[in-house]
Amino acid sequence: MTFEMLQQFPLQPPLKDKTIWVSDQDHDTEYALSPISSIPPEILLEIFKICISWCYDYRKPRSRLAWTNVCSSWRNTALSSPRLWQCIDLCDIHMAREFIIRSKGTPVSIISSSPANFHSFDLKIDPKFLTTIDVILFPDDMRELFTEIGRHMVSLEDLTLKVPFMSLGLNFDFELPSLRRLMLEGVSIAWDQCKNLTHLSLRRLTWEYSPSTSQLCDILLHSPNLEVLRLERISPARDESIENIENYIHLHKLRELFISDKMPIVAAVTSRIRVSSETHIQLHFTTLMILPCIFPSGLPYMAGECPHISCLRLEKHGGSLHRPTVAWSTNQETEVISFGSAFCIVAELMNDIREIVDIVKIETLELCPGALSNIQHSLLCEFLWNMKGLKTIRVAFNDIGVLLQVLCATVGSSERMVCPQLRILSFSNLGNTWVNFEATWMDRILYCLSQRKKYGSPVQVLGFGHFVRERTKTMELFSGVVEKVDLLGSA
Repeated sequence: MTFEMLQQFPLQPPLKDKTIWVSDQDHDTEYALSPISSIPPEILLEIFKICISWCYDYRKPRSRLAWTNVCSSWRNTALSSPRLWQCIDLCDIHMAREFIIRSKGTPVSIISSSPANFHSFDLKIDPKFLTTIDVILFPDDMRELFTEIGRHMVSLEDLTLKVPFMSLGLNFDFELPSLRRLMLEGVSIAWDQCKNLTHLSLRRLTWEYSPSTSQLCDILLHSPNLEVLRLERISPARDESIENIENYIHLHKLRELFISDKMPIVAAVTSRIRVSSETHIQLHFTTLMILPCIFPSGLPYMAGECPHISCLRLEKHGGSLHRPTVAWSTNQETEVISFGSAFCIVAELMNDIREIVDIVKIETLELCPGALSNIQHSLLCEFLWNMKGLKTIRVAFNDIGVLLQVLCATVGSSERMVCPQLRILSFSNLGNTWVNFEATWMDRILYCLSQRKKYGSPVQVLGFGHFVRERTKTMELFSGVVEKVDLLGSA
């Protein structure tokens, strides 16, 4: 909108190559007659907001406030707009002092762009005007800062406190009645002040600084409008009183749930909450994973809110459940829940996934690079046997020998095959180039598909990525076995 309005003002013809001397009065008169002087003040302020944002960029311009000295009109407009100067960077003393003066008692935000550049000085800010604090400082500097500010911050809505990695932790006793967004890293506060939050992020808290499990549940219970919950490497002491909590904590508005920690800590949260179908859940484990312990009553959705899950994606170090989506989608809006670990947990996922999800309703299985590493024949056979509604299998770079054995084997005297509704089987070079794919696997794929057709469970579409070179030969090889061979990797 701003750019379109600026286009309405015609450009002046360039001056001739002459040196012209003008007084300040002449300069202002010249400006008053120029088309740019007719820009409405509200448009000019929008431009100034962009200019002032450069003051906080890591590549700061040499003359950051030069635009305030273009003319008296621009300067008066800037100085009469205290909201332009609301953000105070503690790492730039001169600018901070000037911004405090120009903010003229409007609500202000305090930030620090780097802990190494912090300099102590008299802020002269009334704490009642503080709405946001977002600082990363060394412990001694942070103590000094809040010694000056005080503990009573009645208007503070957004608090982000971080100390650098390997620094000692800090504990503060603030009064924060208006707090809504809280992000702490290596710092703790009075947990009973954490109520009515919309954003909670706790990271890198040792046991002496972390809230206990009952305190954490109490925070969630008193924050029904919570939208984001992120917990990473915290060490809450387990409270016996948490066992007495009978009712679930309902978080209707939660959009993002991210927990990266030991399994008991993850379970302490996931077993107590209920969320909506719109919540994106990401769980990362620093130890091995047992899904029934994490979700003892199934996935943590409120009654009638469980999302439609149709795709299971398995990776060597995790997996995810998805809504209906295109092949190998990276769109997080379709991802319902994901699991990850530093360990290889794909076998645990195959064992436990049916405890929390009705895998009969899953229609698509995606096997990412390395997902089939060290998977036993018996485990894969049992896993696929329970996926009776599976219609599509997509496989990236893997040793697919065991998979082909399972897909073409009959089970029991009835000679039934696993995945009886399987109609699409595709292979992709996602992530890695599948070297010698044709020489190694084509004959075995042909045998597998022939067996499935023989026993009444034919695959209709066979897909390959762009790594297949002999396209005509491939089409002829499978012409009597499947209805369609897709060589574009779209299946």
